[in-house]
Amino acid sequence: MDNNNNWESLILPCVSDAVLFDDELSPVVTMLGNDMEFGAMVLPLHGSILFGDNVLIGVRSDGQCTETPAGKEQYFQPEMKEKFYHDGRNWMRLGDSVLQTPLLHVEQVPSDIDTALFFEQASYRVQIDSPVRVGQLNFSGTVRFWSSSHSL
Repeated sequence: MDNNNNWESLILPCVSDAVLFDDELSPVVTMLGNDMEFGAMVLPLHGSILFGDNVLIGVRSDGQCTETPAGKEQYFQPEMKEKFYHDGRNWMRLGDSVLQTPLLHVEQVPSDIDTALFFEQASYRVQIDSPVRVGQLNFSGTVRFWSSSHSL
């Protein structure tokens, strides 16, 4: 919700605006990582809004405008790019504390000897179109270990 590109107007809602979610995009899954002030919020019927540590609702963020005539409706419209698990372009390899991109496609997608890492302070929508086996799953700081490869 902190990204201007996720709003119909391409700017963050002003402090007096009404924040709305399009139910046709259901389910909505997003994250609010910074404070935000708004006049009203109409929640989606289905979905999740994740809040970062110490996020405050009703406190203006640095990117928000303070003056609007009477407030207006701001629709949350996230970029709906499908993230497919088996698409190597959606993965980066961590090595020597630097993000690296492997050359071979087969090395880009985590397998049964790898750790699939989903960073903290973010929300993810991943399409898994066939069985997946990983050695470890690290999702938002929680690590799952298995004695043998595990299917997702």
